[in-house]
Amino acid sequence: MESGKSSIAKVAIIVRTKNRPLFLKRAIESIISQTFPDWHVYIINDGGEPANLKEIIGYYGKSFLDKVSLIDVPVSSGRGGALSFGIGLAREDYIAIHDDDDTWEPAFLEKTVSYLDHDTAEVFSGVTTSNHDIYEYVDNNRIVIKEKSSAAGKKSGTIVDFAVYLSGVGVILPITFLFRRGLIETTGNVNTTMNHYEDYDLFVRLMMCGEIGIIEDFLCSYHHREPTGMASDTSRHEKNFDYHLAYRNNVIREAINNKSGLKVMQASFIHGKTINDFHTNHLVAQINGLAQGVIAMSNALARIVAKLDKDRL
Repeated sequence: MESGKSSIAKVAIIVRTKNRPLFLKRAIESIISQTFPDWHVYIINDGGEPANLKEIIGYYGKSFLDKVSLIDVPVSSGRGGALSFGIGLAREDYIAIHDDDDTWEPAFLEKTVSYLDHDTAEVFSGVTTSNHDIYEYVDNNRIVIKEKSSAAGKKSGTIVDFAVYLSGVGVILPITFLFRRGLIETTGNVNTTMNHYEDYDLFVRLMMCGEIGIIEDFLCSYHHREPTGMASDTSRHEKNFDYHLAYRNNVIREAINNKSGLKVMQASFIHGKTINDFHTNHLVAQINGLAQGVIAMSNALARIVAKLDKDRL
């Protein structure tokens, strides 16, 4: 591990990356642009080429190097393992997860840190913000934005609904979230066997420790791309199977085996939502079928009326 760290900052920023220099540069610039300056970034190079990474970091000069710890993992440990490395190294009060392909608005840390700092009673284990969804692609080593949407990422209210979150409906994206590092001693670190939904699993445990506050402002962006199939492509959308369903299935297995009271509760919410969705989808299908039948009958009646009118003539 290489580090320019000399004192403990307020916020630890965990960046997971692997051979994606174009996105990493954008992520670094997102971090450097923060109006809140008291941070330290842990860049976890998860099995990527170290020489290129050092060159990228060096480009931003000594002021940035002094606030960076670079952790080279020779053999990829996966998303869960990489995140666990970073969290395990952090000693700061708060932790933010800034994946290499997402971005913050300049005021993200300023507003989220202020929110938790003012919570002197520590009612809140973390705070999340609204996010833009950006759809993009890479063309000739250039990131091209196709669409920017604010619909799905809008959050409202004052705190996250735990029941909704347990059911798998509510989403807290890592880029939107700042949480208290000290709670990791209670919750445990990231499950290193999980390469998908490892953050969701951690956030569920953090919600056991306190509320997740909501800042309604759009302070970050979650970036989407279609998979390219290249070796360097670690797109979250390239799936061999439904990882969301696999995670839910595993929760239910653990609940059946009585491994965790939390898993039993979570499984009950998942089961309730699944049954509700099944009945809702069945009802919608019936309504659509009836609607199609009404349309067909209307068309048939229209043809009969037209024929009668023609016969009268």
